[in-house]
Amino acid sequence: MNEERWKVVALATLAVVAAGAAAALLLRERGPTTNVSAVAARLTLGGDEGGTVHEVRRESHPDVYYRVTLNDAPLGQRLALDCEWMDPSGQRFLQNHYQTQTISTTLWNTHCHQRFGPDAPAGTWTVRMMAGTRMLSSESFAVK
Repeated sequence: MNEERWKVVALATLAVVAAGAAAALLLRERGPTTNVSAVAARLTLGGDEGGTVHEVRRESHPDVYYRVTLNDAPLGQRLALDCEWMDPSGQRFLQNHYQTQTISTTLWNTHCHQRFGPDAPAGTWTVRMMAGTRMLSSESFAVK
């Protein structure tokens, strides 16, 4: 094989490898959370009776659940999700990290949980559900 032909084969091979690597990176970035969105979200205390709370009282040590319905959840997969509970100063007070069960329907209900006690500052709090760095939903509420 002459030198010119060898260079063409080497460049073509390099181009194929580079295209494959680019495709792999693109697919990794477009993971199972790419199309997921939240279609409903609400805060509840303890059991789920279908309502939404907007205020919690620390002295009763309430268990607060952030219940979110996801749309376009990836069937047959599990999602890694985070909930960030932001205090009135905007600082992250607690972060829940969890994986869902294996998803069996494109509309998927999930939740995260926080117990508020006397160490929780009073004021307006925000909880955010995240898929990686992408925020799916957020809700503000008062802690008294």
